Amino acid sequence: MIQGKDITASVSCLFENEDPIWMMRVSADRFGVTLRPYGMNATYDGWIDMKVNKLRQEALTCPTSHILYSDARDAWFLAGPDEIAEKYNALGCPPLMLSAQCDIFGSYANFYEGLPWDTTKRFPYIGTPGQLCEAKALADALGWMQKTWHLGNDSNGGLPDDDPAWWLEYMRAHPGEVKLDHECAIFMNCGSEIPEGMFPGVLEFRNGRVYNKLTGQWPCVLHFNGGYSHAMYGKWESLEKYWTALGYTQRPPWETK
Repeated sequence: MIQGKDITASVSCLFENEDPIWMMRVSADRFGVTLRPYGMNATYDGWIDMKVNKLRQEALTCPTSHILYSDARDAWFLAGPDEIAEKYNALGCPPLMLSAQCDIFGSYANFYEGLPWDTTKRFPYIGTPGQLCEAKALADALGWMQKTWHLGNDSNGGLPDDDPAWWLEYMRAHPGEVKLDHECAIFMNCGSEIPEGMFPGVLEFRNGRVYNKLTGQWPCVLHFNGGYSHAMYGKWESLEKYWTALGYTQRPPWETK
């Protein structure tokens, strides 16, 4: 069992300041989430460098027992650390827990083959944009990936420069170790394709929160995966309506400069 104070939220921010992740910062401050951006002023060197190499260093130096990772430019918090901890405890405190998605990452479809997906769930597949883990367990898992696999989807069995395939191969080599937030109690990847249509077919706004009608859950982190992201403005043009629907009045930093 953990408490909210046991969670540090580490998010990637490979920019000169926090302007690109301003919505994540505003929401974290609103709900009292300890936010630790990493990679400030670093040069982008691929997804694996950001979400395996640099994230592993975050896990190794995490000041708390548990680390929460979320993509940050197109995501924000809907609740605070106490609610997140309560839901994580209800899920059994799995050392490695990742978010779930209703669909697969199509570019890496072959890596999903042969894994025991529970397709009775509406969100059966792994989603790497959201992670809540024991810091040591995450560092160990990412360390295994660093030692065991190399870049380059080639005849030698290398993996692409993107972490979904790396996690899928970790699951293949470590059956049962990775647990998924199938009910989207904590993480909601709402950019995925689903027959009902995500808004308002599955998700709707209620009293400043987002409710998942398929699972009966109130997610704590909302992530708009997929789609085009502008180098400067991210996905603000498409996300503004959702941001304001949650009652936020803050505007992007570039509008005031």
